[in-house]
Amino acid sequence: VDASSMTATAEPGIGGSVLLAELMKRGLFFPVGHCRGVCIGGYLLQGGFGWNGRAFGTACSNVIAIDYVDADGDLRHASETENTDMLWAARGSGPDFFGVVVRFHLRLYPKPGFIGSSVITYPVDRLEDLVRWMDRVGPDVPPGVEMQFVISRSTSFPPPLRRRSADSPVSVELATTVMDDSRAAAKRATAYLSGAPKGASLRIPLLPMSMSMMYSGVMQHYPKANWEADNLWTHAGADDLLPHIRRIADTMPAPPAHFLWLNWAPPAGLPDMAYTVEDRTYLAFYGGWLDDGDGVATTRWARDNAAAMQS
Repeated sequence: VDASSMTATAEPGIGGSVLLAELMKRGLFFPVGHCRGVCIGGYLLQGGFGWNGRAFGTACSNVIAIDYVDADGDLRHASETENTDMLWAARGSGPDFFGVVVRFHLRLYPKPGFIGSSVITYPVDRLEDLVRWMDRVGPDVPPGVEMQFVISRSTSFPPPLRRRSADSPVSVELATTVMDDSRAAAKRATAYLSGAPKGASLRIPLLPMSMSMMYSGVMQHYPKANWEADNLWTHAGADDLLPHIRRIADTMPAPPAHFLWLNWAPPAGLPDMAYTVEDRTYLAFYGGWLDDGDGVATTRWARDNAAAMQS
């Protein structure tokens, strides 16, 4: 870590949460992934949709150079001035990258002065109101705010995940993360939440959170399990999306399966790099199952719903 130049070098096997913990000790930040256990190699090569990504951009756009082994077995360096085509390809080509990256050179940012989150939980019968509201306000949400909702039969709060089943009620959890210069600035950035739909079953106001707490909240939805996942970007509006989302909620499998809507509405364009896919809204289908007997149905739920929305 070189704080004077706001850069760091890291090898592909380091976990993103481990990297971030080391940076934050020095008052620095990098948009690593949202889940513990995600190492930076594949994450950066495939784009990297991380913490405070709307403000800092996709993680791969903050890769300023790489060291890689080429097809001849030679160790080379790629940057904006050397082997530029390889740097272009490394930022977004994923498993199709034609080399082996052994080190990433990263652009860093100051650690935000305030990191916090708020949660509003709704019964599923308020889903349409929530979708229409998010569709309306999403493009104007400040870049330091990450707003998403999760539809599932589990929540980030008790009762524990394993006590939930296919018979548990479906709920919708609106989670808003904000990173800003101060708590006052964060409150201003999230003032729009006062207009969120009524009828919530739980409201937790904006509270400061450590990154450890943030990771713990996320990982409630991602226990050790079997997974079938798919995702897509879209600029479709609420009228087009709602029939699909109602069906997703109506057919929700047992935990830890869930569906995620993440407001992106990129505030700035992408730099010139292989990664080119982003849009107004990110949708993800996480078909997770704990019991072997649930595998076929949960896999079908994720695949079929994703295919229906892509057609």
